[in-house]
Amino acid sequence: MLKVAFRVDASIAIGAGHVMRCLTLARALRNVAYCEFIISNSGAALSSKIEASGYDVHVIADIDNDPAQHAANTLAVISPKTDLIIIDHYSLDAHYETRLYKKVSGVMVIDDLANRKHHCDLLLDGNLLPNSTSRYESLVPKDCITLLGPQYTLLREEFYAASPKRTQKHIPNIALETNEKEKRKRILVCFGGTDPENVTDKTLSAISKLDALLFDVDVVIGSQHVDYAQIVTKVAQFPTMTLHVDTTQMAVLMQHATIMIGAGGSMHWERCVSALPSIVITLAANQVATTQYLSELGACKWLGESETVTQDAIAHSAFALLNDATARQHMSQIASKLVPINGGAVAVVDVIVAQMNKIKGKTVLNRKMLREEG
Repeated sequence: MLKVAFRVDASIAIGAGHVMRCLTLARALRNVAYCEFIISNSGAALSSKIEASGYDVHVIADIDNDPAQHAANTLAVISPKTDLIIIDHYSLDAHYETRLYKKVSGVMVIDDLANRKHHCDLLLDGNLLPNSTSRYESLVPKDCITLLGPQYTLLREEFYAASPKRTQKHIPNIALETNEKEKRKRILVCFGGTDPENVTDKTLSAISKLDALLFDVDVVIGSQHVDYAQIVTKVAQFPTMTLHVDTTQMAVLMQHATIMIGAGGSMHWERCVSALPSIVITLAANQVATTQYLSELGACKWLGESETVTQDAIAHSAFALLNDATARQHMSQIASKLVPINGGAVAVVDVIVAQMNKIKGKTVLNRKMLREEG
């Protein structure tokens, strides 16, 4: 068995996405590796969730301007003979990563930004951009294996679950298959677990301007939502709205939605693999480029950034998309072709195993066996 450590944080400012995708990869590694997590004091918002998932958590001092000290703090808590450390953190770069080789055999980085140099054996970026294949050419060592594009995006197993309604070429959305006159439409609203700008509230206010009797609304937030009580109160005012907190049924909710209104980031790929037409409001600068590109491709409709999008714009776009079955079908078909259902975390694990075999000079685990047992 490999020994793998994850260095990742979660907070209101950072969000929950980094931890969630690392948990997805840790679960995919379960047949080949023992995994543990290293988080900082200020990034420990989801430490209890990580522990509840069955992983040991080590808390270290916050990141400062001394990468050598932070690397030393990291190495002080990881298990002896750790094989691989996986880093998912925008504030860490090659200055930190280089020092980890004192105690680990390999380093893997999960990144989205392509804005700093890395010293690593593997790099994963699941985004889709016109220059996806060249973004990291000057940022990683020449022998670094880069896993680029949505085929490597770390979605939970539920999104790839076998279903008669799913095929490799196209995954139809349940709402689109049903007679429009007989099927009550559903809007799914989610802006991540923490939603630091509370765009959920703005969206619910916008939806309330429409004839809510004509559709149902599923609202997804995390227990760490920036204004949890306000959302609970607002949802309770509308009998057609249902609140889901820390749900483990996101794939099911997406399969039953007619459209979704949500953020960019990893939710793009959840919507794509679910073939779900979507209206997207970006919450951070690093979500803009991919969202804009996907909107140009026709895989979603980008309304703009959270600070500038108005309630009226949300209401108008939601009404238009709900009442245009042709536009929804077109968007669904384009989105579904972007994320293959035979990729994801399992494909990433295949590459990790192969690379660690190479680094360690021995067979860690037969990959055919990994797929059979998984």
